[in-house]
Amino acid sequence: MVGQRAQKLSASLRATASCLAGFVDAVQAVSDYANNLKGALMLVAHLAILQSVS
Repeated sequence: MVGQRAQKLSASLRATASCLAGFVDAVQAVSDYANNLKGALMLVAHLAILQSVS
């Protein structure tokens, strides 16, 4: 009885950890995309400034 409960708890904890890992990966991907987008926009802004100066 206790062994079955421990196995169910273990399976639930593993599933939860797997879901959390997927969530963290998704948040990291969104963060990376946002950083790349911000960097690209800053590059375009700097290029526009350089173009207007010359």
